[in-house]
Amino acid sequence: MDIVIYDADCGICTKAVGKLRLWVPNGFVAKPSSQDLTRKIAELTGTPIQPDKYMYHINLNNLEIARGYDAFRKIFSLNRRTYWLYVVMSFPLLKVVGRLVYRVVAQNRRRLSGPDARCGL
Repeated sequence: MDIVIYDADCGICTKAVGKLRLWVPNGFVAKPSSQDLTRKIAELTGTPIQPDKYMYHINLNNLEIARGYDAFRKIFSLNRRTYWLYVVMSFPLLKVVGRLVYRVVAQNRRRLSGPDARCGL
């Protein structure tokens, strides 16, 4: 089972998960972050979860965790139609650029979401 944990207070995060649900139907279960959920996942995997900073993809079968750009890559690998995106996003140069772009957007998401955004780092 694949779970995506995201910050439901962030307009960008919520829109991204909505788009991912369209592109990768039935590929994952999206869960807005909560203290209880993040604590359980951290206990299960031994990895602290910070959904206010990253989107997470968690494979509960093998307890593999990906965050940020790598979470997007993993989600695209779950569907035959979007697997090609996973392959392209795995090229070394694109990984470096993708992680940088993800970090910049995440750090500026409040400003990018508009004046009514409730999110922020």
